[in-house]
Amino acid sequence: LAFFQLDVVRLREELVGLYTIDSLRRVVMETIVPGLGLWASRKSARKELDQLKVDIAEKPSLRDAVIQAAMPRYEAFDDYLEMVIEFGYITLFASAYPL
Repeated sequence: LAFFQLDVVRLREELVGLYTIDSLRRVVMETIVPGLGLWASRKSARKELDQLKVDIAEKPSLRDAVIQAAMPRYEAFDDYLEMVIEFGYITLFASAYPL
């Protein structure tokens, strides 16, 4: 809206607000949500170990293997997407904050 009105001050305010809110959203989505998922996968892995009746102290490598098997598969697409979004922010800020 500010871009079409040619109001640079308002454009700067909108971009700073947009970037701040999106940064907070990404921090939550990249730290809290995966942490909860990891906690849930470890809990389910412990249940699987209990069902196998395996002593965890005797076989620590088996414990690690079960915990890693319960984790979700790593997707690199999210990392590439984040880099593209950051490039977009840099491009937007270049128009609002010229050198």
